[in-house]
Amino acid sequence: MGYKEYSTTGNLLDSEKSQFTDIEGFEVGLDYLSSKEGNSYSKIKTSILRVIGNSAYTGSILGGASVYGSRTSTTANDIVDIGISYNIYHTLSNNLSYNYGLGFGYRSWRRALSVSQVETYQWLSLRPSIGMGMKIDSEFKTSIDVSYQHGLKPKMYASNLDSTFALGSANIVELALGLTYKFNEKMNFFTDYTLQKQTIGKSNTIVSGSYAYHEPDSIAYNQYLKLGVSFKY
Repeated sequence: MGYKEYSTTGNLLDSEKSQFTDIEGFEVGLDYLSSKEGNSYSKIKTSILRVIGNSAYTGSILGGASVYGSRTSTTANDIVDIGISYNIYHTLSNNLSYNYGLGFGYRSWRRALSVSQVETYQWLSLRPSIGMGMKIDSEFKTSIDVSYQHGLKPKMYASNLDSTFALGSANIVELALGLTYKFNEKMNFFTDYTLQKQTIGKSNTIVSGSYAYHEPDSIAYNQYLKLGVSFKY
């Protein structure tokens, strides 16, 4: 995780940073072959991802006059992503194929900066995607997939203010590189490297006491390294 928040003038307000082993979890998926005709076929794909772990926070005191770097701590993160999509695949040759699809999903990020300050980001999203696959030989296959998540009515709940902010936007661009090994007709082993760019737009302003608060613009670069196995039924 590499997350940064910025003021309206472009100054860095706070950040989160972690390594691959700091945040871990699982992903479970189920694909259904809905049709097959000639060199083309379609699938309905579903997936649930959850990762939990800590990141290093660098920032300042909320509502104070302190500057970036004046406060450091550890943030507990809990990310959930649920998706369903319809994808169409076309085989161009014995070795090359391409696919495209449209999906719908839900994403949440629980960001616990302290016991009293927990921020929970949530949104639904439309998810178009395109991709290509290439067989290296009878056992190995590589793939590259690009997808976009357009957030719908994104929001963030701040526990310390007991308030929900309407985020200006919440979008994700994702690039996934995959390598699959065919163990037999029923089982594959795979590894995926995924890079995400997440952008969240400035929220509305909420007044609490003598202060006015808003969720600022932010950019996050998230990386996932996945190792897994798939079964065919």
